[in-house]
Amino acid sequence: MECPYKRITHDPCPFCGIIHDAQSVFQGTYTSKSAINPISIIVFYIVIVEGVLRFGVILLYKKLKHIKIIMCGDALLHSIGFLVYVGYIVYYCFFKNALSMSL
Repeated sequence: MECPYKRITHDPCPFCGIIHDAQSVFQGTYTSKSAINPISIIVFYIVIVEGVLRFGVILLYKKLKHIKIIMCGDALLHSIGFLVYVGYIVYYCFFKNALSMSL
C-alpha cells in the first residue's frame, strides 16, 4: 500500500517507514542503522508504556483511590503528546525542506 502523502507530493511523509520498522522489531532484526524512520523507536516505547499503564489501571481500577488524578494526568500526557505530534508534522511539512533548501 502506497502512502497517500508520498503519492501526491513524491516526498516521504513523517511516518513513512514506521510500519516497516515495526515489522523489523517483531522479527528481531531491528537495529538503529536499519531504521527507515528515526522516530520509530520513540513510537514503540510510547506504545509499550501506554499499554502497560492502561493495563495496570484496568487491573487496579477498583483499588485506586485517586482515579480522577490518574485520569487528569493521563489527559495531560496525551495533550502533550498531541502537541509534540502536531509540532513534528508542522516541522516536517513546512520547515525541514525550507531549511535544507537554504543550505
